Parts: sequence; C-alpha cells; structure tokens
Amino acid sequence: NLALKAEFLTQQGRVFKTATFEYGNKITYQGRNLAFIDRMTIVDEMNKENKSILIYGKPTLGKFSNGIFNVNNLTRWSRSL
Repeated sequence: NLALKAEFLTQQGRVFKTATFEYGNKITYQGRNLAFIDRMTIVDEMNKENKSILIYGKPTLGKFSNGIFNVNNLTRWSRSL
C-alpha cells in the first residue's frame, strides 16, 4: 500500500503537477522492515521538461511533538514585484 503517484490540481480541477515516488530506502519500525521513499519526481504538466527531483538520504525515526504538524505554525513569505 505505497503511493506511486500524486496529482496536484488547480482550483478548477485541472492537473498542474504530477509527482511519482520510488521506494529504495528501508526503515525498521516495530520490528518490521518497511519500504521508504528515496526519490520523488515532480513534473509540470504544461511543460513536461520542467521537473524537480527530490532525493532522500538514509531515513531515521524520531519523535516529534504534535505541534510541529500544526498548519498555524507555517509561515509565508512574499516578495514585492
């Protein structure tokens, strides 16, 4: 049950980015060896030559407080045009 693909939609419901996932990393959790993402490729649907590739190193497990995942903790930046 691993995600292989994600589609990012505009507010109008059109796909504008597609991400694909590869699972070459492994982690051990509760005594089980699990596949873990090692590469994500994000492609612009309007121009397929525009892509971003994220490569993940060796993952490690850690404990984080629930507050770290609170959307209110995110900050935005903007720049004047």
